[in-house]
Amino acid sequence: MKKITIIFLSVSCLIILVSSIAFSMNNRDVSDFFFRFGLIERELKESISRNDAVPFIETSDFSISEVETNTIEEQFKLTGVDNGRKHAIDLLLRREILYCEALKQGFSVDHKELTDVINANKEIMRAALNYESDILQYFSGLGMAEEEYWESRYDVFKKEMTISKLTSAQRESIREMLYIEALSNGFTASHEEIEDLINFNIEGIRSSPIAGIFMRDLTSLGMTLEEYWEAQYDDLKHEIAISKHLAAQGISLSDSPQYESISNKNAFLVQEAIESRLESYIQELIDDYIEANDLLWVFNKS
Repeated sequence: MKKITIIFLSVSCLIILVSSIAFSMNNRDVSDFFFRFGLIERELKESISRNDAVPFIETSDFSISEVETNTIEEQFKLTGVDNGRKHAIDLLLRREILYCEALKQGFSVDHKELTDVINANKEIMRAALNYESDILQYFSGLGMAEEEYWESRYDVFKKEMTISKLTSAQRESIREMLYIEALSNGFTASHEEIEDLINFNIEGIRSSPIAGIFMRDLTSLGMTLEEYWEAQYDDLKHEIAISKHLAAQGISLSDSPQYESISNKNAFLVQEAIESRLESYIQELIDDYIEANDLLWVFNKS
């Protein structure tokens, strides 16, 4: 049974970080913040159009320009992040190296997939953020209309989606490994436990802010909410068994305020374990690529 997956593309490289920081500002400051954030990016677009985007990092696989690095560095500084240069280099290298690895493993994205995900992200952006006062100010700073913005980011989004396929495949592989570990240590899930979790998730979706979008996508697949979660039966079986295994090892959720009001913490516990192993996998890929291509010098300039 097909799963519903929404890939959250970055409205810019740092839009999620921007939104969290802007949350603490008054309305006027927030609008100005988004405008300046877009204004910084306009320089990148103008430099590329003048063909003066001089390469900063260049390998046989990709090229990262000095102006793109500077642009993202300035955006990090605007958000108050220390050492914006290093963060910009890390972000750009991570994107390009993971994209290379995704292509190497045979992952790709077709036009329809990309268009569908972009359209879904447009809806989410308008529903989740203060669109009129903030996001339109970001577009104004960029000097672009909304549709022009999405078109200009086509190649970046294509890379992000291709990378997402790689990381999604790795998450599934890690989840399977964790489940095998759980079974080998005697941890399983009963039918009653799985059905309780299905009912819990159904109620959670119905009360979610994105319930409308989720239900619309289910309808397009010809599924009810109950049918969708029943189709996730095996995944939930894995989740319960893995969470028992992790708990037995004394592994618990990180001490984060975001988890305080969550009733069912099993899914988040399993997700944290998966993300931890995924990050180790990604970091190993990046370290190996940097060493193989003699890119250590880059960090001496950050």
